Amino acid sequence: MQLTSVNEKQEYTVSDSKILSLPLPKPTDRECAFILGVRKSGSTLLNKIIIDLCKYNNLPYFSIAEHAFQQNLRFKDWTRAQELQEVIKDGIIYSGFRALPLFLASNELFNQRKKILLVRDPRDAIVSQFFTVAFNHSIPKESSVNANGAREELLNKRELVKNQPIDEYVIKNAVGLRNTLRAYLKFIDSPLTLVFRYEDVLLNKKPWIQEIAQFLNLEANETIVQKILDRVDIVPDKENPKNFIRKAVPGDHKNKLQPETIEQLNEIFAEVLTQFNYS
Repeated sequence: MQLTSVNEKQEYTVSDSKILSLPLPKPTDRECAFILGVRKSGSTLLNKIIIDLCKYNNLPYFSIAEHAFQQNLRFKDWTRAQELQEVIKDGIIYSGFRALPLFLASNELFNQRKKILLVRDPRDAIVSQFFTVAFNHSIPKESSVNANGAREELLNKRELVKNQPIDEYVIKNAVGLRNTLRAYLKFIDSPLTLVFRYEDVLLNKKPWIQEIAQFLNLEANETIVQKILDRVDIVPDKENPKNFIRKAVPGDHKNKLQPETIEQLNEIFAEVLTQFNYS
């Protein structure tokens, strides 16, 4: 979505000679902010809300992660790229993060500015991740510049997961999800960070949108909020494993996993379950 004018594209060599091209929007005269999420934890929903709020407030929105994905880059291809430090500037709302890039964690502005974080019970998130990888994760186009990237990785994972029991998958991938959540723990108690839980906002989106807008000092009158709700207030009536929004009901892991698998997940996720009030 084109919200404001953009500067010319800048190219960055991120890893193994792979190239990330970024058309950074022209900043406004306000502080930047960062919208953070976790894969399969409502991040797409949050990003849609942020994009709409930026549109109605005429503010530039930018997703480094989305541009990287469209250019067939994996997260691990660009997370350590210190050259991307120069992309972070006041006057822009940065969103689309589903994990905390290492270059961003050490960025001075990032640590001085407001952040919104959306999390979900990781036991439900890892179940949702299984179905997404198997059936409906978007696949970037082939890239001659960035070959053997996200596209190839996702297609390989899809073939593997289709023949893998869900209990085996969630145990194998739980540590990675736990580490994603752990990276956020160091700033969740900061007054600069507003944390939401997916379970608390899924069926109560209007006050959620209003609280987001208030925290970021954005205009969100009744008309604006209703327009956003009309676009994002979707909860499926019944489960469809092949839909991107498959079920969305909290506690789904109890229906999909064996009791012994849940016990293992409880151990793996123990720290983050406590920190985000899921235990």
